Amino acid sequence: MTNIDSKMKELRALLTETLPYELPFGFTNENFFLSELKIGDLSDAQRKKLDFVRRSRKGYTKPFSYKINRSHREKNTISIIHPTIQLRIAKLYSEFEQTILQSCARSPFSLRYPAASQRIFTKGSSKDVRRRWEADLPDDLPGQKISTPYVPSYFAYQRFLLLDRFFSSNELVRLESRFSRLRTLDVSRCFFNIYTHSISWAVKEKDFSKDNSKMYSFEQQFDEVMQHANYNETAGLLVGPEASRIFAEIILQRIDLEVAASAEQTGLREGRDYTVRRYVDDFHIFADEEGTLDRIERFLSDSLEEYKMFLNLDKARDFERPFVTSVSRVKFEVHGVARRIEECLIKRPQADDEPRKQTKKAIRSSLDALRHIGGSERAAMVSSTSEIYGALHSSIAKMSEFAKEDLSEDEWIDLSERAKFLVRILYYLLSLDFRVPPLIRSAEILRKLSELLIRAPEAMSHDIRSYVIFETDQLISSNYDSHGSNLPLEIANAFLIGLLIDPGLFVSQAGAKLVLSDILEEKKTCYFSMLCLLHAHGSAGSVEAGEFAIAIRNRVLSDEFDIHKSCEDHLIFCDFVSCPYVDFDLRWTTFNDVTGGVEIGKEEFDKICPHLRFVNWQETGIQFAILQKRLPPVYFSS
Repeated sequence: MTNIDSKMKELRALLTETLPYELPFGFTNENFFLSELKIGDLSDAQRKKLDFVRRSRKGYTKPFSYKINRSHREKNTISIIHPTIQLRIAKLYSEFEQTILQSCARSPFSLRYPAASQRIFTKGSSKDVRRRWEADLPDDLPGQKISTPYVPSYFAYQRFLLLDRFFSSNELVRLESRFSRLRTLDVSRCFFNIYTHSISWAVKEKDFSKDNSKMYSFEQQFDEVMQHANYNETAGLLVGPEASRIFAEIILQRIDLEVAASAEQTGLREGRDYTVRRYVDDFHIFADEEGTLDRIERFLSDSLEEYKMFLNLDKARDFERPFVTSVSRVKFEVHGVARRIEECLIKRPQADDEPRKQTKKAIRSSLDALRHIGGSERAAMVSSTSEIYGALHSSIAKMSEFAKEDLSEDEWIDLSERAKFLVRILYYLLSLDFRVPPLIRSAEILRKLSELLIRAPEAMSHDIRSYVIFETDQLISSNYDSHGSNLPLEIANAFLIGLLIDPGLFVSQAGAKLVLSDILEEKKTCYFSMLCLLHAHGSAGSVEAGEFAIAIRNRVLSDEFDIHKSCEDHLIFCDFVSCPYVDFDLRWTTFNDVTGGVEIGKEEFDKICPHLRFVNWQETGIQFAILQKRLPPVYFSS
């Protein structure tokens, strides 16, 4: 293995395993990955500065934790791990990948587990793609988006990436044919309650682990790095990164085996009397007798307690054959609506009034059908909208093809009316389900719409952009809360969508102005608020950021600011000093003041800036990438 191959293997987990799915648009580890991979291209002076920024701190670090909407009423706390700890996790993956695979291959119950290591390039990649990865990406430099396709995970996974795929699979049909009863259970706050030392108990016996806790091993290293990522806490895992899910999977697989052993000791045979399917921390027990369900639940509860975890009995549900949940039923209804919407939107633009009226009537009827489903089954509805987003994405792609043709004025009117209906449906879905994953899908659709509008007549383009801006601002206004110093990620990403469509018009809207005012008045002081303000400054000339930049510099130079301990401080520093929209001299002096020692000149500083970025700042603020490749979160099924 060459040095390049070894370095690539040691770093590639940074691309997919160490970040949460829920991030601000444009946030990526690609620059981080490329910087470490190509660090040899820097001068000695530049390397010393970068080594200072990424200097590993002895002991714990503080993650950047923030709340996201999990449902209409519930929130999850998601965390970004400090970059220096991310480097340690990536190295652990490369050093112990076979141990990880073996530790996740023991349970017959698991529905989602890493099953094999895989090459970084995607299956079916051309020889050119393979050659470019093997040759160290010669065309990609820090500060540029990686142009060569890569897989969205370090490992290949079996059997179902998302739980809803299990519920629509032949395997469930077979289980339903074999067993008449189903009980669903989940672990109460599983990731927050996992005791990190218990990974040693899961890999080896508990007594052996306690007697040999200082011995260098996979489980000892994994335990230590997860503690150092989280204030040295042994209670709880950081939610978000795939690495945390693998940590939990190793422990839960051991619990699966203990449940099976307990059942066998009482004469219950797996496959004959019962079976279990577990998706991360969601357990599905199948049996014919209620007493059997009770016994398996008791075995599960006892095994979980050994690992300091407990079942959430309030969420326990029993089903009798057929196993149709409210989500399953709503998905079936939504499927038909999605097909009708797509059929209407992808018709060739019509010049005649009557066909256009019929299309409008059909689309309106589909929206009413969605409203009725959402009104009666809101909780199930928000888990069932994947096909609607898929239909809208396919439709905008087809509409973009029509826009390339030589359309008449009446045909453009028809196409623009459909585009407005698409926007209306999109924002209706967001009003029901204001979370990050739907915002990501919406942003992708709206980016395609923006590309279509470049070809549209100017008046129509302005009309539709204004409509999108109005809807975006209404979405922000109805969900924004001025209280607290943190800007919610959902608001930040909705704000970035507004800048993506028409930055000048967007920043003049009431909701956007309120957000900007709170940031400028330092009511919102988190990392996300800084990104929004700097993006707005870079893309809309009317947003002034001079005083704001000075305030950030003063914060960075304060005694409380610590880029080596605090992940949020690290991100603020790196993206502030590397942002091209901020005065160059202010950034240069701030960088040298923080890093100390012999200062580097302006030219060397300019060249090191792309190595520091976690946001791919461009010449104009609206050119951020929406999403980098990562596995979808396990708790997001739509």
